[in-house]
Formats: sequence, structure tokens, C-alpha cells
Amino acid sequence: MSPKILLPFLLLLFALPAFPQTPEALRADYERLQQWRFQAEPMAVPAGGLRWSYEGATWILESGRIWLQEPTSGGAVTGLVFEGKGRFQMAVPDSNELAQLRRFAKKPDLAGLDETFSSLVLRTSGKLPIEGIASPAGARFEPNRRARERHEQWITQRVFDADARVAAGLAMPGDQYLRVDMETGSFGWLTYDYDGWRIEEIRVESFNTKFPFLEVWLSLDRPSERDERGRPASGWKPALDIRHVDVAADLTTAGRDKDWYKGRFMVGVHVLPQRDGDRAAQLYLHPFAKVTAVSEGGRPLPFLRDHVGGRSASIDDRLYDASLVVLVDPPFAKGAERRIDVEYEMDLKGYAPGREWYPDAEGDETILFDTSTARMELIVRKKHQVRAMGRKDEAASREDADTSTSVWIVDQPVKMLTFSFADYFHEETVAHEGSPDVVSFGSRVQVSGKGKFRKVGEDIAASLAFYQDLFGVKLPETPIYVTSISGFHGQAFDGFIHLAENSFDLLGPGAGELFRGHEAAHQFWGVIVGGATYRDAWIGEAFAEYSGMMFVEATVKDGPRHLQDVLQASRDELTGSIKSGFSKFSRMRVNILNRAHGERIGPIGHGWRANTGELPWAYNSQVYTKGALVLHMLRGMLRDATGSDQAFLDVLRDFIRAHQGGVASTRDFEAALARRVPGDWSWFFDAWVNGTAIPTYRWSYNLSGSPDEQGRYVATLKVRQSDVPEGFRMSVPVAAELSGGRIERQRVMVDEAEETFTLSFPEKPKSLMFNPENEVLAKVRKD
Repeated sequence: MSPKILLPFLLLLFALPAFPQTPEALRADYERLQQWRFQAEPMAVPAGGLRWSYEGATWILESGRIWLQEPTSGGAVTGLVFEGKGRFQMAVPDSNELAQLRRFAKKPDLAGLDETFSSLVLRTSGKLPIEGIASPAGARFEPNRRARERHEQWITQRVFDADARVAAGLAMPGDQYLRVDMETGSFGWLTYDYDGWRIEEIRVESFNTKFPFLEVWLSLDRPSERDERGRPASGWKPALDIRHVDVAADLTTAGRDKDWYKGRFMVGVHVLPQRDGDRAAQLYLHPFAKVTAVSEGGRPLPFLRDHVGGRSASIDDRLYDASLVVLVDPPFAKGAERRIDVEYEMDLKGYAPGREWYPDAEGDETILFDTSTARMELIVRKKHQVRAMGRKDEAASREDADTSTSVWIVDQPVKMLTFSFADYFHEETVAHEGSPDVVSFGSRVQVSGKGKFRKVGEDIAASLAFYQDLFGVKLPETPIYVTSISGFHGQAFDGFIHLAENSFDLLGPGAGELFRGHEAAHQFWGVIVGGATYRDAWIGEAFAEYSGMMFVEATVKDGPRHLQDVLQASRDELTGSIKSGFSKFSRMRVNILNRAHGERIGPIGHGWRANTGELPWAYNSQVYTKGALVLHMLRGMLRDATGSDQAFLDVLRDFIRAHQGGVASTRDFEAALARRVPGDWSWFFDAWVNGTAIPTYRWSYNLSGSPDEQGRYVATLKVRQSDVPEGFRMSVPVAAELSGGRIERQRVMVDEAEETFTLSFPEKPKSLMFNPENEVLAKVRKD
């Protein structure tokens, strides 16, 4: 269409909101949106182009053609396709995010985003952001090739259903959602995604096509909610608060794979709306859970959930979108509790994994922020024994001819629910004075030898007692349950711990105690105090990991040596060294890949966003491994400043007590540190939590041959620092060996590319060691 034909239709595009619709009409609109029908005849971009800005980003369509999407039944136009010449511009005020953008993009001088694009696919739940265009009356619509291509890529590769998000937004007054996918000249397809549901609304995403993986290159608060440094400053405001969960699960049917069971679930989710007028509930569920029905009060409710596995033969047929959008009628009223019942099937291997196995109202923005009470009714084969969170309701539990039904009541709100069941069952109870009893249980088939159950229980009980004393916080007196699972990981819940079955064989010194000590420590770091957002995940994982290291150091034979082995393996993992390749604490494959691709990974403070296509486990290396080293470095600095570990322990105790029963952020931990050890600690957290640099130090020294006027011997230490950004600094220990094997430690603050330090000692040192025991995470070379 020429600009002359377009002019009569100039208006503020679709300023009218969508008409109120029934759940059935919204479901029909969703099905229509998934046909990806756009105008058959495109419109030309008017002379002079089109320009619009939205929450910190700007788009310019200089020339080309536009296809508008077919309106919904309520008259909303939710998308457009553009082909031609355009430009995308976006400033990045957060220096941490800008640094990560440069790493992701492999462009160290990037000042922001200023990219040309040749194609664009836009979706929104509000009015289109462009003024001055509209579909002519009687326009024809047909499937658009470019739109279909992008949407199918989002669904099958990113497992994201934009149509469900848009349809849900149409059912929520005031919702803001905008997705703009652009084929850029430098980065291929780049996505700007604004979602009002997220704690940080703005993302820029890139799909790594060489190593198929979605990378989140930027995450920012909307401009009105940033702090003075451009960093996120808003809190999470959920649309729904889940107050209680009723679980009824039949676990008696064999699953598709050996040793798996097809769980048939009916879960009643009691939700307390936090807003008025929403006609959709955004829930999340494990992507292998097949939802068969959703209802309220016995009345079926339409729901939106894409069967991703049905779109391609190369995808597991069981895969669904993790999003579950439920359409409700009447609309939610703030503070008026409702119950939504979800029926689904999901295979389990003897335990309920993580938080995804039952419907949840949190996405990936928070770290288990919402808590709820629960009732779980679990039906298993008669040969199976069940253990679950909470207390067993003996009066409601029963046995039939072939099945056993147990009912478990969770009276106090918890962050996650779980249970476990096993045949050839064995259980051991370990009592430890002053701390909770530990009940260790599982299948004797999975874990050969009854003695191993007891040894594991003793390790957990000892670590819990150690942590209570270390952190000055008492756990509830109710038992802690520990179960072996047919997996290769551990996971902790309120009063309940999963341990990989092979960990029951890790009875040798150090490794087994560290693994079990980490999971036990989550009763403090994760349960008592949780991370405030995904950026603060290290407060659970790194703190638990380092707690486990301190447990090994203090209680295992030759503990200090084992601690040094763990620390060395951790440093080698992050630097890509293979020196600790034969250590039982080493993950050599990760070391090698970190060495090859580590320049792109994100920092601890970006949580799961540290991952890249090349290194999809970078989150673990940063949040678990590096996070523990950060705490070890902090411990060393405080010890050298005060002469003992007491200051470090006082900081941990203050921190856990101040936030007991809640969540905490990295800033909260920095504040706890500053209260005990006054000063500005931002440099430390900027370098090690929000940054990724690992310094390289080259050093040499000279010793004076005779004492000075004060009778002291002077050492001249020269240090060259590289591989760090401007302004990077770190306090590095220096150890001098004196007579009789005595060691004197001093510290130097290295903050320049080349520096000379003068150190003095009461006698002539036999030798000098820069960064002894590799306490600071660095690559160190002696000149």
C-alpha cells in the first residue's frame, strides 16, 4: 500500500482496549493467534519513516513494508511483521550489565546497543507502540512466513509460547508485555522483551545457534525503578499468593521407562489474588507434566499450554511449555481466596523433584519466595513405603488389598514440598544431643548395606550440630528426613533432604562429608534465609558450599588438608587449570571447557544468567564454586585484620539472625559485613560478585642484607597485575617464613598495573610467598 493510501487511516493505533471476554472467547483467540495470520498485502513505511520508544529502547523503521496481525475477537491487534531497513538503540546504564553485554557480544568497547536490522517480528498484549498505521477496512489475513518461522523458533528452541503470554495479558487489566525480535547485522536475531510480570521487566535475549541455548544478554528494571547506578531497585509484586496446596497422587502405575512410575495428580491450589480484575492465573508446572483438566468448584476452566513435543519429531513428545495459563470467570478480586484444581500425569522415579512437580505461581525471577501449607495424600503399591514433609495423619492413612495410602500435613508454610517412596525399605534414626534427630531412609536395593544409612545419618546429624553452633541458630526439634534418590544430585527442603544414591557410597574422608554437609547446610542457607532474587542465589548455594568446607575442615581427619584440596580444585575449575586433575574434588571436563570458553560467562550476581551456550553449567561454576571462594577470601581478609575467625563468624551470625525466616540480598550481606567491620566494601563485591575478572599476578622480591635503623629487615615486593578492568583491586596476603618455622602474614592492596611495596619484618625472612596457599583466586607467576 502506498503512503497516499495509508494516510486516511492515520490514528493512534488501536487505542481502545480489548472488549471484556469470556474464558472460552479468550481460548478461541489464543487458537487464532497461533495461526500467525497477518495482512496479505503489506503497507509501506511512510516517507520519513516511523519511530517509537518504549521503556529505554528506541526503534526506527527507515523504509520497508509492514504486515499487521489479524485482530482478536475483542479488536486487539497484538503484532506486526516488518521487513526493510531499521535501527534499534538502547542505552545500558548498569555498568555490570554493560560489562556482561560486552562479554556475551565479544565486543569489549561496546557502549550500548545501536544495531541495524532487516526484519522485525513484534508481539504485545497492549496497544501497538507505533502511531500512524492501521489495517484498511476489509483487509485479508493469511499465515505469514516470517512470523511463523520466529514463533516456531521461540516455541521449539526456547520453549516460550508468546501467544499464551499475549492472551494472558489481554485478560489482565493494565498488563504490559512487548516482544520485539530483530534480525540484526551484527548479532543475528536479537530480542527485546518487556514483561511487567518480572521483577526486572526488560531483557535482551540472543539464541546461541552454534551451541543451541538461550542467552539473556541484558536484564534491567524499567527506568523508573532503577537506582542511581542504573541497577535493579524494585521488589517483586506477585499477582497471586499461593496459600495452601492439596495434593492427591496415585503412584501405583508403571511409567514409560524402567523404574519410573506414572503419577496421576489432582492438585488444588489455593490462591490469594493480589490485584483486582485479572481473568487469568499464570502458573508454572514441570514441562513433562501432561495437564488433562483444570477446574474451579467442579466447573472446567480453559487453559493455555503448548504441546512443544508435538511440533517436531526431534523433540521428546512429553515436552510441554512450563507455563500454564488458566482462564477464570468471574475475574479475581484482590484478597478473595480461590481454589483452582489441576489434574495431570507425570512420571516420577521414587521421589518428587524440586519445586516444579506441582503448580507454582513463581517463574525464574525469585528464589522460592512464596510459601504455603499443604496436605498430601499419596497412594502407592503396598510394597512401597512413603516418607514426606510434615506430619503423618495416622487417622486418615489406610491400607487396602493392593495399595497403601498415607496422608501428610504441612502445618507451617514452606518454600517447597516433596516426598519419597521406596521398596525393600530401610530406615535408621540417629539422635544427636542438642540438634534434631536425623531419619535416614531409602531402598536397600539402591543403597547396599544397612550400615551406610546409619553413617549418612550420622554425618548429617553431626553437620547440623556443627552449624547450629557455628551460626548461633537452633533448628526446630522436629526430625530431619534424609532419603536416597535415583538421581545424581542432592536437594534440600524444609526438614527434608534428597541425596543421590551413589553418595551413600562416598564414605571416604572429605568428599562424602562435603556433599552431605552442603545439603545439610541448606537448612540454614536456603530454608532459614533464602535469596531475595535470582541474583542472590549464591546466598543459598555458595554459603551452603562453604559451610560444608568448614565442616570438613573442622571435623574430618586431616580436615585442613582436605579443605586446601577442595579450594585448589575449585580454583583450577575457574582458571581452567588441569593441575588438580586427579583430585576427588575435581571436575576436569568443566575445567577444560572453562579454559576454552570462559571469557563469555557471567558473574555470580547474574545467577542462572551466567550460563552460555558453550558453558550451560557456568551457573554452577560461578554461584557454587566461585561463590565459596569469595567467602574464603573474605574470611582470610578478616582473619588477618583481627587475628582470628571470630569477625567472619560474627558477620555470618548477624546476617542469618537479621534475616531469619525471610530472604536476603547481596546488598544485605554487604551491609552486615560493614556493620561488623566498618568501611566501604562495595569494591570487593563489585570485583568478585558482580564481576568476572580473575587477576594474573607476576611478582618478585628483594631482601635487604642488613636491618634498618629500627632493627627491621625490609623486603621490596614488586607486583604486576593484568587481565582485570581498570579500577580492579584486591587485598593479597604475603607470608614470610621466619626462624623456627614461624610464619608472619601481611597484606598488600594491589590496585595498579605495576606496584612496588615495602614490607618490614623483625628478622630476615628465609623466604617470601605472595598469595600463600593461593588464597586469592588468581593466576600467580613468580618472575
